[in-house]
Amino acid sequence: MNAAVQKSKPFSEDATNNQQEKESNRMSSLFSYASLSRLLRLIGASILVVAIYLFLFQGWQTANDIDRYIIMLAQTLGLSFAGFACSYWLNENKSARLLLGLSLFSVPVNFAILGGMLYSQFQWDAGLHSYPDFAHWTSDSLVIALITTAIGWLLLIPVIFVGFMVLARQSATRLSFLFMLGSAAILLPVRDIGIISGLLVILTLIILRQTSAVLRHDLSLRTLEGRFARYLCFLPAGIILGRATFLYAVDAMMFTVIAGLFYGVFRQLAIEQAFSQKFRLIMEYLGGVTAGCVAIGLTMLIDSYQSMPDEIFIFVFIFILAGLLLEISFRACKGGAGYRRAAAVILSMGMFTNLLLFPSVMTASISLFMGMVMLIYAYSVQQRVVFLFGLFAVLAGLGYHVHYAMEVFNLGSWVSLSLLGITAIFAASILERYGQVIRSQLASWQQRFRSWEC
Repeated sequence: MNAAVQKSKPFSEDATNNQQEKESNRMSSLFSYASLSRLLRLIGASILVVAIYLFLFQGWQTANDIDRYIIMLAQTLGLSFAGFACSYWLNENKSARLLLGLSLFSVPVNFAILGGMLYSQFQWDAGLHSYPDFAHWTSDSLVIALITTAIGWLLLIPVIFVGFMVLARQSATRLSFLFMLGSAAILLPVRDIGIISGLLVILTLIILRQTSAVLRHDLSLRTLEGRFARYLCFLPAGIILGRATFLYAVDAMMFTVIAGLFYGVFRQLAIEQAFSQKFRLIMEYLGGVTAGCVAIGLTMLIDSYQSMPDEIFIFVFIFILAGLLLEISFRACKGGAGYRRAAAVILSMGMFTNLLLFPSVMTASISLFMGMVMLIYAYSVQQRVVFLFGLFAVLAGLGYHVHYAMEVFNLGSWVSLSLLGITAIFAASILERYGQVIRSQLASWQQRFRSWEC
């Protein structure tokens, strides 16, 4: 009996091992198919995105621009239909969500084409005559352009609502209206760089405010699909921005607006990424880079409207840049000490450079005043580097004032010598009377200063 049991055990173990090996092979096969399907979805989505946005500038050779637009509209509707087909016929939701997301991605392109057709018939500004041929969309008449736009709205509104319903069901209505607001802005028949800049600022502020409000109440928007749905709302503004930078002459105002928009977007992304410190740090660093661009643009813009003296030009730039870096420090995930140090270095070195290049009482007074402000701020946040650079700015400004006083007043006269003698006697009296108190106070300050953060 025992022998029979012992003989049966190897067969049982072999069967178990074979079963485990088959299960392992089956799982590895499933993983390989899943990886392949992800790769195919990525390749297909990339090809579609490139094709959609190249269509803005090339399209297919057809009879006229209306026919070309119909092809673009048909592709958008076809992506939505393909998404439904994957969901209801193949029961495969990943590809369905991807196709519906791509259909949303193509919607602003439709409105960009419609905007070009409308602009070819009437304009709210002086008109733009420098369009290249490959980006010039025209219509035979205003009636045809309006009818085409109405049909486009009628067919694309369901695509927008269904797409956001799939990606962010709880917040679909608000996100859909934000997306339609941006799409409507693309249609406006205006190409004046000043109006476009103002439109971009207003549109971006509205979207930032609304998406932030939605995010506080809908935690599903922190998922991958939720983030994609939120970022899609910025796509129409990106189309307007790309059209402006690619087709129009970018002046100081447009450069400032573009830099400011990127700064605002990076700021919002950094605030939202409370659970991803690495991504938040990247957004903060990108915000610091764009802060420099904003400072350059604003300085150029101010100078273009009101010509500034040379000694003020550098100060305006460093003041704006230091202020933006200080703003980043208030919301930085690591306390912001590094940004405050950078702001202190920029202010101090900038004012010192300004004083060397353009020595005057005004530049010295600015250096003295800003140095005192830095000292007070450094004392409040207890940061040594900021304090030291503030002290450097104070000494630089004070040193120039002393040098200027020495040039103005003749120290060889008996009055000057008398004043210096009296000052020396008073200094000796103060040291003799309060020397010990001053020494203990300096020691206390030194100990406190060492306890501050670098």
